[in-house]
Parts: sequence; C-alpha cells; structure tokens
Amino acid sequence: MSSQLKTELITRKKPVQGFVGVGTLVEEAGDLFVIVCADAATLAATLTREFPDFAFDPAQFQNMTIIQTK
Repeated sequence: MSSQLKTELITRKKPVQGFVGVGTLVEEAGDLFVIVCADAATLAATLTREFPDFAFDPAQFQNMTIIQTK
C-alpha cells in the first residue's frame, strides 16, 4: 500500500515546497515516530499493518504539513 501526499506551495517569506497529509505520533519501544499518510483511512490501515499492537484513536489524527528544506 502506498500513500501519495498532496504537494503544495507553502506561503512564507520565501515560498517553500511542502507535503500535506494526515498524521499521528506513535511511540514504540521508547522511540517516537510521526507517521503521515494522504488521508485518515490510509493512515489507519498503515498503523494496523505496521504496528498491530498499537491501539490508535482516529480522533488523535491531525492534519500535517511537511516542509521540504534544503
């Protein structure tokens, strides 16, 4: 399963390329991960597949923007 994030131009003093999706913070074995997918359904499926013991709450999913930097 792959998830294509939406690309958009983020307006700042100097516009930058960014990616928009839905994400959540996952903690496993003391490590923290931010997982971002294109939409909530894809995020839920990814979490179920990759972290079968993780009890996630879709209410904790947040809209996220990842800014591409150089």
